[in-house]
Amino acid sequence: MNDLFYYTSITLCLGSLSFCAINIFNPPLAKNIIYNTIKGYHYCNYKFKTYLKLLEYENIPMELKNNIEMKKHTKTYIGYKSSDDTTHKCNDPNNYHFQNENFDLMIVIHKNVNDEEFYRILSEKNDVETCDFDKGEVLFLQVEIEQFGKRTSIHEYLSKFYLDKNIILGKPFLEWYLKKFYSMDLMDDYKLHIIDSNVNLFTINNTQCIELSKTENEFKYLIKLI
Repeated sequence: MNDLFYYTSITLCLGSLSFCAINIFNPPLAKNIIYNTIKGYHYCNYKFKTYLKLLEYENIPMELKNNIEMKKHTKTYIGYKSSDDTTHKCNDPNNYHFQNENFDLMIVIHKNVNDEEFYRILSEKNDVETCDFDKGEVLFLQVEIEQFGKRTSIHEYLSKFYLDKNIILGKPFLEWYLKKFYSMDLMDDYKLHIIDSNVNLFTINNTQCIELSKTENEFKYLIKLI
C-alpha cells in the first residue's frame, strides 16, 4: 500500500513538473494538452453514465417493467410572461387563461410511465393538442451561464428538454428555467459556455438560442438567432 502511494505521488509530481515546464516553454502546447484532457474527461464521463443507465433498466424485473408500462400518463400546461415574471399552470389545455393570455413561453409537461418529466416547448397554442414527446439522447455534457464574470453550471435539468422540435436556451426560456430550477435571476448581459456530446466547445449569447431536431434517428442541434 505504501509503495502504491509512493509511486503514485512520484508520478503526479513528475507529471506536474513536466506540465509546468511545457507551459513555460511552449504555452500553445500546454493549452492543447488541457483542452484534450477536458475533452477526454467529459467524453468518458458521458459514456460511463450512459452505460450505468442502461444497466439500471436491464436490471429492472420484467414484472415491474410491465406494471410501469400500465401507468397512466399525465400532462401539465404552463405559460410564462416575461413582462411581469408570472407563470400560469393548469391541467386543462382549454383553460381560459391559458388559451387567451399572450405568453412568452408555453410548455407542456409530460410525465411518463417511469414518473420522469419531459418538457415540450410550444411554438403556437394550436400545437398543444398535437405536440409529441419524441425524446433524443443527451446533446450537451456541460452548460455554464456566465454573468458578471461568474460561471454557474445549469445543465443538470436540461435532459428534461431533449425533445424533437424544442427550442431551448433563448432568453425567455432561461428566465423561466433559471428561476424554476436554480432560484436564479437572468441578467440582460450573459453568455452560455457549452460542451456538446462530441466534446466540442462553443459559446452563445443573449441574441441566440438552440433548436433541437430529430431526423432518421439522428438527434442534433442548431444555433439560431432569436
